[in-house]
Amino acid sequence: MSSYRISDVPKPTGISRWAVSPVFPLFAFMFGGALSSWVWFCVNSVAMNSPTRNGDIAIAASGVLVSTVLVSGLLLADTNGIVSATAMPYALLLVTCWKLVVSYVLFIRQIRPYGVFEYYNETSPHGPQLVLFTLAVRFLQPFPAIIGLVLF
Repeated sequence: MSSYRISDVPKPTGISRWAVSPVFPLFAFMFGGALSSWVWFCVNSVAMNSPTRNGDIAIAASGVLVSTVLVSGLLLADTNGIVSATAMPYALLLVTCWKLVVSYVLFIRQIRPYGVFEYYNETSPHGPQLVLFTLAVRFLQPFPAIIGLVLF
């Protein structure tokens, strides 16, 4: 005898108890930087067994890749004198805006699958603690300036 299965119900994974609302990885971006946030979005997507998990991982990977290319291009432009030293802080806003767009896209893509996950499963109370952890890591771990531009 086969059991009844609703196709929209996400199958629990081994890390389903760590799935949190996508607002917490978004807070992690605001307080801890892009690296911690994008990794958390990817882990959260896998934990929820989200139908968008492959796309979420691809978006996060492209975010890192494009951030690296933008920072490298701006440093090259600064070295060659294309961008003046006074304009460089404004040019670096492009990198910040890119990271913000990627984080909001990941948030929007995960909010709907999280609603289904939350309806059928228990949610984790670990979100605020993990945001505080990313904040602590952000300020306690020194990074070289070039890596900091890409990751944070």
